[in-house]
Amino acid sequence: MNLFDYFFEKSKLLEKELVLGPKEQATYKKVYYDSLKLSTYLLQNIGSNRNVLIVSENSVFFIISYLAVLKSGNICVPVNPGLEDRSLTHIINESKPALAFVSKKYRRKLKDSGIQIITNDDIETIVNKAPKDNTTESSDFDSNSLAEIIYTSGS
Repeated sequence: MNLFDYFFEKSKLLEKELVLGPKEQATYKKVYYDSLKLSTYLLQNIGSNRNVLIVSENSVFFIISYLAVLKSGNICVPVNPGLEDRSLTHIINESKPALAFVSKKYRRKLKDSGIQIITNDDIETIVNKAPKDNTTESSDFDSNSLAEIIYTSGS
């Protein structure tokens, strides 16, 4: 059981708010199904065990992207969107991400990177186009596999 499965084991059908902020709200159920559909998309398009960059402020977009990456068996590489371009380029060159989830307002930071970019709008399209029965609820989980790479100011 990975973090995604553990987190949603008893909460996936709750209509209770998981995110309740002044700009965004989302229920456990919505986050669960959106993350699950996005996870299926990732498995079908890049497979698993690949680095996936996330450049986003704290948001529903970040949460869904993060959980989908974990559920798909890929490796999450979250970075602070305020990171200097030079440092971001270093992280990209070092981690060689298969794709990047990038909030629309930060898309320009990766415009010349050559990496496939998925924005907020793209996730909505992916989730809305996915059939309800086109999700992978169970996945092989290796407790020794890498889940996340975290770059700090000293790395």
